[in-house]
Amino acid sequence: MPSKEFDKNVLSALTPKEKKKKINPQHKGKSWESDAAAILTKISGLHFQRIFSSGASVGQSNRHRIEELTIGQTEQMLGDIAAPETMKQHLIFECKNYADLDIHNLISTEQGSKTFYGWLGEMMYDVESALTTLKSSRTPIGFLCVKLTRKGSWITVNIGAFRQAFGTTAVFNPPYVMLEHEPRPGLVEAKWSQRWVMIDFERFIKDNADFMFQQMNDTEIAAMVKATVERNVAAIQKRSLKDELKGKVSYLESKL
Repeated sequence: MPSKEFDKNVLSALTPKEKKKKINPQHKGKSWESDAAAILTKISGLHFQRIFSSGASVGQSNRHRIEELTIGQTEQMLGDIAAPETMKQHLIFECKNYADLDIHNLISTEQGSKTFYGWLGEMMYDVESALTTLKSSRTPIGFLCVKLTRKGSWITVNIGAFRQAFGTTAVFNPPYVMLEHEPRPGLVEAKWSQRWVMIDFERFIKDNADFMFQQMNDTEIAAMVKATVERNVAAIQKRSLKDELKGKVSYLESKL
């Protein structure tokens, strides 16, 4: 008959299966934001910083809040990376870090990738917010920066918007993926095209660094400061008026 006793030596030699550590998606996203900012800083020689605040406070139903914020406050809520304020263009970077993406749908079907186009929509929303509500002297342009675990990192940019901002000298060296996707209405008015390019992140930044990171001259800085002051004063006045009206309403309600 078989023995009911177990060989303790055999059991002790068995290596228990290690549990995979759960990766916090939020921490993973922040890590890519910091890495992307570090790459931009290294290539440009300027300082780029991950934005710590969330853009939810000026999201879909809260865009009106931008009118009550200063330009500096607003720029800290658009995108995931803060670029230097002295640059000629207002660069907005939306960063996504995921394990996988249905790229096969993106490049082989008319419907495309719902996930990817959702990310693209988030970036376009922030650019449209800056363009229609912020009213800065700088032209906003957006970039979708996607990192896939152990596969690589890519940047997606609207070709029409990029060439309008930086001229026909924009460099798109292959390999890359060309996409067709309708921009948001406010961006169509700003002459964004339906054509997009998805290309290696770091290589694209290096190839286009000479004109992507140009700094404003003294005249342009003076115009920016003037526009910023006017915008900030208007925001403060609007916020003060709103608070005053709230106070009056509260007073009247207390008398009823």
